[in-house]
Parts: sequence; C-alpha cells; structure tokens
Amino acid sequence: MKRGFYVFLLTLFVAGCETVEKEIPITGLTLEPSELSMKEGEVDSLKATITPEDATNRNLVWSCEPSGIVSVNANGEVTALQEGVAAVKCTTEDGDFSDECIVTVCNVPSFPGKTVKVTAGTFQMGSPEYEQGRMADETRHEVTLTKDFYMSAYEITNAQYCEFLNAVGVKDETGLGYGSGVVEYLDLLTGEYVSETQIFIYDCTSEFCGEDEWGVTFNETSSSWEPMPGYENYPVVFVTWFGAMAYADYVQGTLPTAAQWEYAARAGNSTAYFWGDDPALIDQYAWYEGNSENHTHPVGEKQPNAWGLYDMLGNVWEWCRDLYGPYPTGSVVDPVNNVPGEYGKEYELRGSSYYESAAISRCALRYGHQDWRFFCVAGFRVIFEIDE
Repeated sequence: MKRGFYVFLLTLFVAGCETVEKEIPITGLTLEPSELSMKEGEVDSLKATITPEDATNRNLVWSCEPSGIVSVNANGEVTALQEGVAAVKCTTEDGDFSDECIVTVCNVPSFPGKTVKVTAGTFQMGSPEYEQGRMADETRHEVTLTKDFYMSAYEITNAQYCEFLNAVGVKDETGLGYGSGVVEYLDLLTGEYVSETQIFIYDCTSEFCGEDEWGVTFNETSSSWEPMPGYENYPVVFVTWFGAMAYADYVQGTLPTAAQWEYAARAGNSTAYFWGDDPALIDQYAWYEGNSENHTHPVGEKQPNAWGLYDMLGNVWEWCRDLYGPYPTGSVVDPVNNVPGEYGKEYELRGSSYYESAAISRCALRYGHQDWRFFCVAGFRVIFEIDE
C-alpha cells in the first residue's frame, strides 16, 4: 500500500515539473532584395528573414500580384513568365507581418548563346600602386554602375558571327578577303549617331591575316561565310570594332563599356586576377602564353569566374564600347569614356589573349586601338542593358 502511495506522489511530482513551451511571437519580417530585375524564363530566389530567429511559428505564405508575370513557390523561388512588373508578397501565417519585392521582367532579346546576369554595384576600377605588373594608365577610382545587365557567358564564336554575316547579307564584294556592311553607332567624340559602311571582318585565309587560320572564311561557291573546319566554337577574330558593334546591334545588345567589362570580370574581387593575386593559378582559368601553344581555343574550356563568365582573361582581347583614354581621379557613376588618349581616337580592349603573359592577363590591364584595326588576338562579347 505504501509503495503504491509513493509511486502516486512521484507521478504527481514529475507531472508538476513538466514545463509548457511558451510560444515566441514573430516581431518582424523582411524580404530581400526589395527590387529584382529578371528576364523571361529566369529563376531567382528571395530571402525572407523572420525576427526573432527562434520565433515559434515560422510558416510563410507567398503570393504575387498581378498574376501571369511571375510565379513563386513555397521556398521563395521566383520564375519570370513574361514582360511586366509584379509584386511578390511574403506574409506570416497569422497575417500580422508582410513584406514585398517588386519584380521587373524585362524583354531581353533572344540571343543565340548563354547569358549571365550582372547585378549593379560599386567597385574599385583600376589597380593599386603595389600590384605586380601595374601600368601607369590603371589609376584606381571608385565606379558605381546603377543598372543590371546581361553579359554573354562566352566570347562570340566563329559560328555565331558567320550566322550574323550571312543573315545581313555581308559578302566579300571585292574578292580581297574582307566583308563590309552598314553599322550604326554613337560617335563618342561628337555625340552624334552615325550610319556608315565599314569593314566588319577579314577572311582568315587572306593575305591580310598571315597563317593564323582559325577564324572565318568566305566560301565563293556558296557565297557565304563559314568558320574554318573544326573552329566553329572558337572565338571570332580578325573582327574590327565596327564589326563587333554591328553584331551587337544585330542581336539587340551592345558592347560593354570598359567599366562594365572590368566589373563583370572581377566578379566581386579587388585582386589582380578574379581568382586572387597568385598568377600561378592562371592555368585553371585562362589561355595565355604559357599554355595556349600560340593559338586560340574553344570558348568555355577553362573555369569561369565567380559569376559564371568564361574566358574573361586570356584567349582573345575583347573590344569595349568606349574610348581608351585617361581615367578620372574621383568617383564616377555609369562612366562611358569619350575622352581620347595620347594617340587619338582609340577604343578600349580588355582581357588579354592567348599570346600574353600572366602579368598582362590582369583584370585592370587596358589597351587601345583604332576602330578599323583587326587582330588574330582580338574578339568580343556582348551585353544587354536593362532599362527599367
């Protein structure tokens, strides 16, 4: 009898010691980012932060208004469906707290290649004085880019460029080994738009190009441009600045400014190379004089930078939209250089090539040449600016 009584008392004691878990209410909810730019078909994620971190009920309800522009799932993953503006809203289950993100879906033109979204931001352009291999024209200064843009993940290839040449009817009219066409562009010296006929590309088998036959050639029988056999996926070369601009216009894009190019190349880093300061690692990321065997290579064979862009250093130099000239000494916003340098009107080339050393293949290294020039070491890539 006593034993049963003690068991009863022990049961009461244990029951009395049990604590009821206290509900911790939510005191706030924030959604990041507050604004987002996307292109049709793109998928991105929103981050919902609940305060406090140990709140009891962390269930969220997602919605979007109006419908049909984007969709959102229970994890905050947003899919862009069609052009327009929509509000993606995140609400706590009790309805007491909510926040939203304004999503703009842009009509980025169809492009025969992969693009990477580059989000606007601020960075240090140029190089510090102690950087190994630094040139005098790399004055470091702060640059802010206010608009997102999409950049082709790879350099434009021979196959892509031939498709353009044939679509717009460029021929080797003279039989001398080059193709000309009409190009429209903004003359940065005069501020006026120009439409004129210029040489776009040189046949890599012509006398102009020596023995570097890894570009495009004009087939007189079919009256069309073709990549050299086996070189379809190699970067196009022997292309003038005019030819690069004409292609960019054809795909409804443009060439990057030097600032946009360097910002994208750095991918958030301020070091000499986008992987750090050690040139010994270059073999993983770039074709340069030490591994290229003195010729171009198919795009995308090396590792990309942190933002998914390939061959930003090495393989071929890349034409930029603005002029090669002196850097400003102070902070600037969305710069497009229209001040010529010591040698007059030259356009900027960035990224180095298969022919250059590791010291030359730095993010800050700049070069300039006239718009009519062409090289076995120079090509380009395109961007698509987002206007909201």
